[in-house]
Amino acid sequence: MEELDCEALMKFADGLDSTGDGHEWASLLLNFASICFTDIGTKLKSFKSLYAAKKTPDTSRLKGNRPVVESLNRLCSRPTASALITAARALDRIPGAKLYRRELWNAMKSTVGTHLVGDNASFRETAWQVRDRSRRHGRTPEKRIVSTTLLVKGLEFDHAVVTNADELSAKELYVALTRGRSDLSVLSSKPKLKKESVENVL
Repeated sequence: MEELDCEALMKFADGLDSTGDGHEWASLLLNFASICFTDIGTKLKSFKSLYAAKKTPDTSRLKGNRPVVESLNRLCSRPTASALITAARALDRIPGAKLYRRELWNAMKSTVGTHLVGDNASFRETAWQVRDRSRRHGRTPEKRIVSTTLLVKGLEFDHAVVTNADELSAKELYVALTRGRSDLSVLSSKPKLKKESVENVL
C-alpha cells in the first residue's frame, strides 16, 4: 500500500518533466520498474547502464528480453507518452519478473495514460490528479496487501498478520491488532508484549 502523496511517483514524474531526452526517459523507466518488480534490476542491469550513458543497445543479436529493449530503444528515439506507456507494458511481460508494488506501478501507467489523452501541462500535475482520484474513490482492492499501521488505520481486512509486533509502539500495536475481522496472527520475538500505557490510542 502506497502513501497517497506517493513520493516515488512524484519523483518519476519530475524526472520526465525535467528532460526531453529519450535515453534519460528510458533510464528513468527502468529505475522505476526496478523498485516495483523483482528481477528487472538484475536482468536489465547492463541496459540500464547503457541508457544512463545515453547509448542505444544493439538488439540484432539479442535473444532474451528483445521486445522490451526494442520498445525502450524506440522510446530513446521518440520520447513521447505513447512510447513510454508501450515500453511500460513491455516490462509487464518480462518472464520471471514479479510485480510486488502493484499500486505504484499501476499509478505510474495511469499517470502516463492520463497525460497522453489529457491537457495537463506536466507529468507531475497528472500524477497528483491520479493520486487524488485514488483518495476520493478509494484504492483498488487486492487479494493481499502489505502496509504500515499508519496507512491501514481505519480499514479492516478478513485476515491480518502483524510482523515485528514487539517493535511497535502501543498505538501502532493497537491499530495492528484491530485490523482483522476473522482472524489475527502476531509474529514477535517475545512471547509477551508489554507496552507503555497511553490515554488515547485512537
